[in-house]
Amino acid sequence: MARKVGVYTRISRDDEGGALGVARQQRDCERLADLRSWQVVKTYEDNDVSAFKRNVVREEFELMLTDLRAGLIDGIVAYDLDRLARQPRDLERLIEIFDDRPRLEFATVTNDINLGSPDGRTMARIMVAFANKSSHDASRRIKRKHLELAQQGKNSGGPAPYGWQKDDRTKIDPKAAEAIREAQRDILTGVRVGTIRTRWQEQGLGNPRAGTKRMAHLKFARDLGHSMVMPRGCVDAGA
Repeated sequence: MARKVGVYTRISRDDEGGALGVARQQRDCERLADLRSWQVVKTYEDNDVSAFKRNVVREEFELMLTDLRAGLIDGIVAYDLDRLARQPRDLERLIEIFDDRPRLEFATVTNDINLGSPDGRTMARIMVAFANKSSHDASRRIKRKHLELAQQGKNSGGPAPYGWQKDDRTKIDPKAAEAIREAQRDILTGVRVGTIRTRWQEQGLGNPRAGTKRMAHLKFARDLGHSMVMPRGCVDAGA
């Protein structure tokens, strides 16, 4: 009987919201599974989701780990190890499951790594450590470039922050501005940020790019003694 495996796909940024990158990964992973006579029974897709940022929860990655522990799938196929993990702790969580279920399958399109063997795990740990350093280095360079642009009063590019119109980031988005004003009023009456975030998710608000799951991050801002809440990186569009 063919082993039942899951395919995991992920891409950090999908500015267009077309999910083309994860679709390519899925096709390549399915071909590899077919070559190994494995049956793909589920695809776990984290599109437009970082594996490096510690405050980001990858919902499909977490579901994949749960299904592996529960025995719903017999292994995982991914395009590359860094699609699965860019933080060592995430890799260790995966390895722990392979300890508990020694007969699990694992394969990537770009490398031949066996998470069931000591040598394979050592190599995986080294690769994730280098992927983590690469992400750290890129983050440092990007932050420095954005600081330079801000000091020069220049636009840093990229998608418009939530609260501004997508086709003209110098103009306020009326619908988003009203949502931000309502959130500010709620904070002043004691409503928790988590409650506001849940409401925004249910209403489809807070997402600066259509077709992705990435929401604007909410944060507190204190100005002249008043508590406010606004998307991180966004000028007060409620003003």
